[in-house]
Amino acid sequence: MNVKDVKKGLEFRELEAEVFKEFARSHATSDEIGRIATYLDEDNKQKGGDANIRLMGLWGCEEPCAAICCLVTTAKDGESAAIKLDSIIVDKNLRRQGLGLALVVKSFQDLIADNTPKIRNLYAHSVHPATVRMLRTLGFSDPLPTGAPISAINLEEKGEEFDRRCKERLMTITNNLKLNCSYCRSNHRKTRQWCPAGKK
Repeated sequence: MNVKDVKKGLEFRELEAEVFKEFARSHATSDEIGRIATYLDEDNKQKGGDANIRLMGLWGCEEPCAAICCLVTTAKDGESAAIKLDSIIVDKNLRRQGLGLALVVKSFQDLIADNTPKIRNLYAHSVHPATVRMLRTLGFSDPLPTGAPISAINLEEKGEEFDRRCKERLMTITNNLKLNCSYCRSNHRKTRQWCPAGKK
């Protein structure tokens, strides 16, 4: 199929578990830490208790470019909830363009807006250096040097600042990606192709 015949554009949408797992099989590796584990791996299935699993993807030219798994858990009192960022996976050929950050920010925004009870905390087991750097830009704490490597943010304390940073970063990244989609469709000389179909 000719690249120019493929529907173009940037899209965020929920993923089915099998689509996420297939994408992870192809792209869940890192030069820094090797294989990236996800909650949906066979050996992780019993972990997380009553967590609500949310899978989201970022698509370009109708092909998956990045995927995220988050777990939403409600506090025992039923009055608040927390989001755990489980894993972020970006197509090996499309990294270092902000796709992971855009997907994380969009997913956090959607989950916070849609969730009842109210989300009060976000956290991640930050073993990957790129994850630590990305979450730091959103206002998360750095993981402690000893104990579990957890980055976290309390939305009751830093909610407004977090919301502002998310909106700014999402707008900047998506506007840039959409501009490049437009350039790609018109064969413009300034094209920076960022999706799999554009890279062919």
